[in-house]
Amino acid sequence: MFEVFNMGIGFCYVVDPADADVTLSILKKHGREARRIGFAVADPEKKVRIPERSLVGRHKTFAKEGHAARKVG
Repeated sequence: MFEVFNMGIGFCYVVDPADADVTLSILKKHGREARRIGFAVADPEKKVRIPERSLVGRHKTFAKEGHAARKVG
């Protein structure tokens, strides 16, 4: 489902951490509800981690941490 649906996440901005607070205040000033949802890190394996669901994925393959990966979608 994470591949097909946006799971409640709409438009995303990716900004330098030093600019996050000012970005949020600008959006709020313009009537937009926004919040931090994550951060980017250097990862040579290029994995996507969704800690709230204990999922780790790469490309279209996700699995619970510690379990065998399975293709999604």
